[in-house]
Amino acid sequence: MRPQEPGIEELSLVANGIRFHALAAGPDPGPLVLMLHGFPELARSWRHQLPALADAGYRAVAPDLRGYGETDLRGPYDVGTLVRDVTGLIGALGRDRAVVVGHDWGGAVAWETAARAPERVERLVAINCPPPAALADAMRRSRAQLRKSWYILFFQLPWLPERRMAKDGAAVGVASLSAEGVWTRGAAAQVRETPTGVVIPYGPPFERALVGATAQNTNGTDIAIDAEGGKHVVWTGQNGIYYAGGAESFSVERVFDYGLGLRRSGPLGRASVAVDDAGDPWVAYTVSQRGQEVRIASRSGDAWATETVASIPRCEGCPPPMPTRVGMTSAGPTVAWVDTSVGAVNVSSQQGDTWVATEVAGGVSGQGLDMAVDADGNAMLTFFDDDGGVQLARQSGAGWSVAKIADAQPAEPEGVGNLAPTTSIAVDDQGAMVAAWDDADGVVLATSDDGETFTPLETLDTIGGRAPSVGTSPDGANVYIAWYDVEGENLRFGVQGELAELAVAAPSPTVDPADVAPPPTGDGGECGADGEVLLDIEAQAGNVFSTNCLVGPAGEEFSIAYSNVDDTGTPHNIHVLVQEGGESVVMTDLLPGPVEEEVPVGPVDEGEPAYYFQCDAHPTTMFGQLAFVAAGGGGGGGGG
Repeated sequence: MRPQEPGIEELSLVANGIRFHALAAGPDPGPLVLMLHGFPELARSWRHQLPALADAGYRAVAPDLRGYGETDLRGPYDVGTLVRDVTGLIGALGRDRAVVVGHDWGGAVAWETAARAPERVERLVAINCPPPAALADAMRRSRAQLRKSWYILFFQLPWLPERRMAKDGAAVGVASLSAEGVWTRGAAAQVRETPTGVVIPYGPPFERALVGATAQNTNGTDIAIDAEGGKHVVWTGQNGIYYAGGAESFSVERVFDYGLGLRRSGPLGRASVAVDDAGDPWVAYTVSQRGQEVRIASRSGDAWATETVASIPRCEGCPPPMPTRVGMTSAGPTVAWVDTSVGAVNVSSQQGDTWVATEVAGGVSGQGLDMAVDADGNAMLTFFDDDGGVQLARQSGAGWSVAKIADAQPAEPEGVGNLAPTTSIAVDDQGAMVAAWDDADGVVLATSDDGETFTPLETLDTIGGRAPSVGTSPDGANVYIAWYDVEGENLRFGVQGELAELAVAAPSPTVDPADVAPPPTGDGGECGADGEVLLDIEAQAGNVFSTNCLVGPAGEEFSIAYSNVDDTGTPHNIHVLVQEGGESVVMTDLLPGPVEEEVPVGPVDEGEPAYYFQCDAHPTTMFGQLAFVAAGGGGGGGGG
């Protein structure tokens, strides 16, 4: 915690079921001003305004919003929940109304608070954030505004944290972040059909080739987003290269058929995808067949047209194919690849109908090769050399400059496929860069304004991590990093300055439809039909709840008696929502057992539709209904 400026005090407030950290200044009897920071900022962003408002006689309070700083890291983060946070904070400060000031995404929350709870807002001040309707209209009318206001962050990992992946297979996961700061976790393709009544974001289809997919026989994923928001995903499977595209839902196509299923991914290199100005995808990959061939595939009607970019002669003892990267540079589609026969990183671009190669760096392993393209259409690459160094190659016209930016010792220097060392590079529209790489102690993140000197950032939570991927917003205001948490088996995500405790994906075993709970029923065929109160529920081994029907008394507060008795160490929680995929009511932390917790709910009026509940780690096997009956019903469990 940083020392505070004179006159600023710290507060601990409880509102909407979580604890908020806040900074405050000014006389307690003064009119209340509640100040909501933007993304990715903190309460401290208002440190200059708090004393000024205090001098003017106001009681100014700036909280760390939900999921930020020292406030509890507990979702959900939908707009309705954030509005209830604001109104709850006003009440926790002993007031009925407040002047609500919001900046950036805090401004969006402020607008929504004024619209949904006008009785709690004395005045509204929105900074750098237009009214939601105006913003939505601008996004519909302007492609440029859409790209500035909403973008999806997808962080590719060599393998997915699926505890039962070796037995059943794996899904190809997709995680997105909306402009409101809400994460959505779904998939581009999955190993089984979606069970009836279950909704998985992005509508992933069943893909038979994912059955039996493991970290050893697959080799990574990549994604590109086109100007219309369409998503283009590729992955190297156990028997070929696959592409999934779509805006609302995905369809899967096989770009390359290897002809047999592999036990190890060595012959198939990691693929990548880029999108041209017309919105068409280009997929680049390297395959080992009588030597190695670097290939690029583009859509031609309903089929894929494939060209050979370069051929690498067969050699004894040569490494398997390295990652192949593709980007849209000023020269058009440009492919970065590694000639494993001589140890050289190359780029190839089209000149007429011919692909012409340029050597970028010789005498290097090229492990972990990654590519980014700046606003001027120049490519830049990061990769490992043979001496434990991370190299940065930058294009300038027809030439390249190469320099070491860090010394590193990857945890598994001889790893191949999914287990190979990884680097990542991103660049904003001003040319500032962010890079990340595997090191012996975990993932290292570094930034540079000029590409000459990279300054490592302190990221304690990436210790022991693997497989980093970085991103940056076009204006450079936000730097993002994702990495695989080996110990926790999570895909984790951080924002520069706030890299703690946010898991984008928790361990989630592949669903077997036979394990999916049946629709909630009671004795009368409907949950709660017998009028009996039932509020005891256990999370059990095998990723199941002890019941899929809970019943609470209408018109009064009550508590669910939740416990996790799963002795396998699998984390579970219970999350109550108004309806499936709807507004959150209350949720517990995702924790391994043993856990016992009273979960407060209510009051809910008699006659209201049943609520929905689920375990957020295993929502397709652990779910049910929370019904309401007239108070005074029999039964047992956590009453109010």
